[in-house]
Amino acid sequence: MTQVTPDTVKRFVSKRELDEEQREVNWKAVLDTYEGRAVFWDILTLCSIYDAGFLPSEHSLYRDGKRAVGVTIIEDLEEVAPNAYSRMREEYIERKYRNKNG
Repeated sequence: MTQVTPDTVKRFVSKRELDEEQREVNWKAVLDTYEGRAVFWDILTLCSIYDAGFLPSEHSLYRDGKRAVGVTIIEDLEEVAPNAYSRMREEYIERKYRNKNG
């Protein structure tokens, strides 16, 4: 069995902090590109974040799980890049309008 010491805990916490910092850098890099924001928007769309919260059926838990993932992504987006969600929404509307009007 591994001995847990203050040094072990300190190394674990340091690694976890580094992982979180790298994750934030990665997300920002993706969100800095138009294509990256479009992919995020597609993922959020697949998560059905705007669907009704409760529709009684055998698929309710599945839908709730998808929606929970989407909400978590939005919360993370707001933490990493506060304006990213609104920017993605605007770009989606522009794409939709452009595709509709040729």
